[in-house]
Amino acid sequence: MENPNLEETKQFIYALNNQSRPFLEKSFFREKFRKKMMQLFDQKSYGCISKHGDYYYYAYSEGNQKQSSIYRQKTLNDTKQLFLDPNKLSSDGTLAISQTAFSRDGLVMAYTISEKGSDLTTINFKDVNGQDLPDKIPKVKQGSLSWMPNNKGIFYSKYIQTKNIQQMNQQLQKKMNITHFFIIL
Repeated sequence: MENPNLEETKQFIYALNNQSRPFLEKSFFREKFRKKMMQLFDQKSYGCISKHGDYYYYAYSEGNQKQSSIYRQKTLNDTKQLFLDPNKLSSDGTLAISQTAFSRDGLVMAYTISEKGSDLTTINFKDVNGQDLPDKIPKVKQGSLSWMPNNKGIFYSKYIQTKNIQQMNQQLQKKMNITHFFIIL
């Protein structure tokens, strides 16, 4: 189950869905449960606020979005400005921001995007003006991002890529997790 792309995992999920779907579709409580869940999730939500450079940043959702967006404000009393909306990154809403890390000067935000809940992410970079930088680091296992004090680069963890990574056991994979350094030009 660690690797959602393995054929064995896909077959297991398919078989489980085929077994449970007929029961769930006939359930008397299905619609009532769906409505209650929609009501519970259709709420505004705020993430923790933090200051980076000249702005305060936080995650926010109106409740009717699939993913929370990143907003910013110059002061706590200012009107919020949309900084990054993951809902616009895919039509089905399955891309989510899983982590953010700002450079110490607050001029660049590194953020990871996860697809369909996978723990393999892509690191992206956005400058304070809202421009996406061209650098991308794919297939990064979720972990911490840490900027250099001089704002010139970022440390991250990534597993060594091999052709047979699906066949490796988890213990060996954990031993192969190494720290990388990426220089921002």
